[in-house]
Amino acid sequence: MSDVADLVARAWRDGVGPDDVSWLRALLGRAEDPSIAHDRALIEVQVFGAIADVANGVAVTMPNIAHPPAAAALAAAGGVLAGCLTRAVDDLEKAVDALALALAAIATDDPNGAAARAWADFALGELAVSVADPVTAVRRFEAAAASAAPVALRISALLRLSSLAVARLDPAAAGILARRALALAEGAGRPAHAGRARLATAMFAYMTDDVAGARRLLAPAVATGDIFARILLSELERAGAAMAILADGLRIATERQDPVAYLMCILVGARRYVRIGREADALVTLSAGIVQLSVVAPELAEVLAAERSGWKAAWPADRYQTAERQAFDGLG
Repeated sequence: MSDVADLVARAWRDGVGPDDVSWLRALLGRAEDPSIAHDRALIEVQVFGAIADVANGVAVTMPNIAHPPAAAALAAAGGVLAGCLTRAVDDLEKAVDALALALAAIATDDPNGAAARAWADFALGELAVSVADPVTAVRRFEAAAASAAPVALRISALLRLSSLAVARLDPAAAGILARRALALAEGAGRPAHAGRARLATAMFAYMTDDVAGARRLLAPAVATGDIFARILLSELERAGAAMAILADGLRIATERQDPVAYLMCILVGARRYVRIGREADALVTLSAGIVQLSVVAPELAEVLAAERSGWKAAWPADRYQTAERQAFDGLG
């Protein structure tokens, strides 16, 4: 077995995620190297590289392949994920049809068949989210998170399940799911995935008013200067410094295409504005976050909408109306 085939076998066994992007890109950068250029396993590396990108929120064109069948199904699953990102209805319909055909072509004894089906479940879960079908989404993500699935895929599926739980306004359940993802990522030695799971777990702790717990979770990242750890500590900063940290966090979250990090920045920033008496700025911040997240993660946009509704219900009517009027005046 070639070195490329060894890496492909590992990708089928463990899945791919944020911890795998660097080695996949490095290997694909050597695609013209005579030592591997004609390796038949290279096409599967291309498929895994592309699906790692789309699963990370980067819309790319998936390789169009028919063999081997499991890899064809994986590419088709990536096509569905890409379609969910671009929201191109015609392309998405074609991708779903291609996935159904590819799955039907996998032999029952294909050693990679189970992994390909798990990736298909994950992709169809994302499709269900995009069409506002949370029941189907949960069922598909739970299938992708099953113990037989590749570990990187299980971590991603658990994190998606946690997002759906918080969209149901159940941050406690979301925290349990995120903690499972964190334990799995740490046990599998996947630090990048663990970082995302830790951030999500801290976010959900913050949402249940467990600010101390959120800080404990992110304490290991404080020493490295992690921006999102600093955001949860920003309540200890004076207002100007705190808002500068939050602005940096929003920029980085956008660059990383990380909706959970973006949600955390918006929520922490909006609550900070309320505490310092700038309710109009808080409403503008929440509303802008809702607009942005409704495109890429509508289930998380619901979290911000619920926060805004909570303010309206809890504040005296004149306080909310004044803040709303000032927010509109400021936008005008």
